[in-house]
Amino acid sequence: AQDAELRDAAEAGIDLDELVEHFELEIDVIQARLAQLGLDFNELLDTIAEQEARQQRSQQVIANEAARRHALFTHASDGILICDAQGRVVECNPKAASLLGYTRQQLTGRYLHEWELAYSAEQIRQLIEQVDGAGSSYETQHQRQDGSCYFAEVSLSRAQWAGQTFVLALLRDISERKAVEAELENY
Repeated sequence: AQDAELRDAAEAGIDLDELVEHFELEIDVIQARLAQLGLDFNELLDTIAEQEARQQRSQQVIANEAARRHALFTHASDGILICDAQGRVVECNPKAASLLGYTRQQLTGRYLHEWELAYSAEQIRQLIEQVDGAGSSYETQHQRQDGSCYFAEVSLSRAQWAGQTFVLALLRDISERKAVEAELENY
């Protein structure tokens, strides 16, 4: 079949050497394009690898930051309550649960006013509504789940994240300080 094509090309007056040279040039062009495609593909693979490496580094940074924040939250010496805008606990650290005599699960869903002795539910609601990013603090008395009480310093602040408003309440047991102050007043 190839011989017939060559005969037909010769009868048509086509110079076979020119035809071969033309096809060799076409092959060179195709090979050059394939080589460039190979280079472009390798460059694309390198770019994808770099993006994956950057993404992994970013994920590691985020994971490290999350672990750091979790450690700070879990091991803080003050009780930390994260509440919704109505003062309902959505998250708490172990110290807050311990101060109030609940488990973390029991404390979640409760309202700030439930253990409050010095302020009514309405007064706590007003404090929550008035607090801003700068925060406010007050001294009070809290009643634990078992009925025992302690003096507390409460610091409130408002925060926004993920499109929601939260109230952060830091609880500190100041019973020892109050006892020392009472003792000093007696002298």
